[in-house]
Amino acid sequence: MENPSNVNKHIDKEAYLEKTSSSVSEEVGLNTVNAITYKEQLQLCVRHRRAILAAFACSTTPILIGYDLTLIGSIIANTEFVKQFGVYSEALQTWSLPASYQLVWTIVQYSSAILSAIGSGYLNDYFGRRVCFVVTVLLTTAGTFVELFSKNWKVWVAAKVLMGAAMGSMQSNTQTYVSDITPTAIRGITLSLFQFWIIIGQLIASCVLEGTSKVDSSSTMRPCQQRAFHRRL
Repeated sequence: MENPSNVNKHIDKEAYLEKTSSSVSEEVGLNTVNAITYKEQLQLCVRHRRAILAAFACSTTPILIGYDLTLIGSIIANTEFVKQFGVYSEALQTWSLPASYQLVWTIVQYSSAILSAIGSGYLNDYFGRRVCFVVTVLLTTAGTFVELFSKNWKVWVAAKVLMGAAMGSMQSNTQTYVSDITPTAIRGITLSLFQFWIIIGQLIASCVLEGTSKVDSSSTMRPCQQRAFHRRL
């Protein structure tokens, strides 16, 4: 049989650790919640439906990320896009999109996204979440218009700069803004929507490319950009 004094010491130790962890959490400003059931989470979602709807709307912005990440590597499936931005080989009697063009587009877009994501962290603290969210929308709109009216691959580089900045901005802004407007107990549900919409964007891009890749018309590359524009709005 265990010694009662040892049992008391064990209980006192657990109580001390619990008290210490609570005081540390309060000191550093951590908010902890007890685990709740799925039913309780659903009830909270209904109770805070306005916050949930706002978070749902904000979380649709990552469609752009999934769409563009799929498009930038698969746009060569669109023959009219290759004719517009590629070069014609007399030897092979065919149009091709040089790998150097694709490399520049990719590097420019990801570099712009990295710089934008880093800068948005500071801008969020200075200007606030909403202002930065509006900037994200403006960057997306500007980048889309440049894509729509670009005539050569160099202009497309400028579009990739704007779209990369929009991608980095939304990755920095969206999750932070959603965390601010949703209660702690159901924050996990709303934050998980970010990845969900990225996958939806990838699916949309694949469907658009498949639907336009076999159509022999100079306008087939426009739906790829126009659908992106509508989704981004």
